[in-house]
Amino acid sequence: MKSIFKFCILGVTILSVTLSGCSASKVADKERNKIVAEVNGENILKGEVLDEYDAQKVNYNITAENEGAEENKELVASLKSSVLENLIYTKLIMQNASKAGFSVTDEILEQSKTEFNGILKSVEEQIKLQEGEDTSGNIDYAKKAQEFVDEQLKQMGKTQDEYIRLIAEQTVTQQFMDKTIGEVQVSDDEIKSFYDSEIKAQKEGTSTEELQLYSESGVRVKHILIQLPEEEQTEYNRLLSEQKTEEAQKYLEEKQKAINPKAQEVLTKVKNGEDFDKLIKEYGEDPGMVDNEEGYTVKQDGQFVPEFEEASLKLKVGQTSELVPTVFGYHIIKAYEVIDEKVFTLEEKREEIKQAINTQKEDEKWGSFLEEWKGKATIKTYEELL
Repeated sequence: MKSIFKFCILGVTILSVTLSGCSASKVADKERNKIVAEVNGENILKGEVLDEYDAQKVNYNITAENEGAEENKELVASLKSSVLENLIYTKLIMQNASKAGFSVTDEILEQSKTEFNGILKSVEEQIKLQEGEDTSGNIDYAKKAQEFVDEQLKQMGKTQDEYIRLIAEQTVTQQFMDKTIGEVQVSDDEIKSFYDSEIKAQKEGTSTEELQLYSESGVRVKHILIQLPEEEQTEYNRLLSEQKTEEAQKYLEEKQKAINPKAQEVLTKVKNGEDFDKLIKEYGEDPGMVDNEEGYTVKQDGQFVPEFEEASLKLKVGQTSELVPTVFGYHIIKAYEVIDEKVFTLEEKREEIKQAINTQKEDEKWGSFLEEWKGKATIKTYEELL
């Protein structure tokens, strides 16, 4: 049930609660009420920054245990500064929305209550999936969902009504954003230029776009992994991190010898024609292969360790490899499908490209409004209090 709650306001996340536990900061009220910024006379309190910081820090592997460590000092300061900047922009947006006559109405609040009930229903369904639904009727899943949500809201220091209000404010702000940006136009020339440059970038592996216009050739494989114990993998990586390359390689080879007999036994079964999928279930130790009907698609892109990638790409459909040693142990790989290179035509992707350019233009236009408002605003910050 990760990321059950997520409340975003124009790209600025202001709430995010997960089961991994983002609890509201337990700083004393006096400290939380310190003013850390002023935006046109409206205050942003330290507690607001700390609450959002707590919600985000899990994404940076910052925990209560390592938060005060010297090596994390710069990251923590940077994250808090970023949170404060986002809250300043949020305040500017709300102020300008209010000036433009956008406000929360009773109708929008009712819509927000409906959306909140939808969140509750989603949580209820996820609990059923997680626990395995009890059809006897003895478990009140709706009650369990409400209790879970109430606990998350409590950790954030929010009531249900306050959260519903936040949803309503998001709706109003989105309406304001849509009205402010208006319509943008995308020309055929822009679509063609985007297509040509992206095809080139994707073939060269330099693209940062999610929109796929090109797919290189590869092979779909499954494998049986005879795994090295995790502590041995960790020790090997530790030696490498200390630049003890020869010692690390010697250690790895020694540990691989210990599992070689088992790997050879499985390889013999494969060569004797035993069902590969059954052997995966019987001997395989890769959690990623559990109930994995498709297997892995391997391309020459560095997504897999080099030995695994190289061995996979040499196989033809139906072929199996010899033992392939890696830091994970021994792999026996079988090719299920060879995937040809694919270049999508401009017409196949025209609408997706148009939408991508449209979004980019809207972002740029919205960004210019934000900078204009910021330039005209009276903003004071007191980051030293964070």
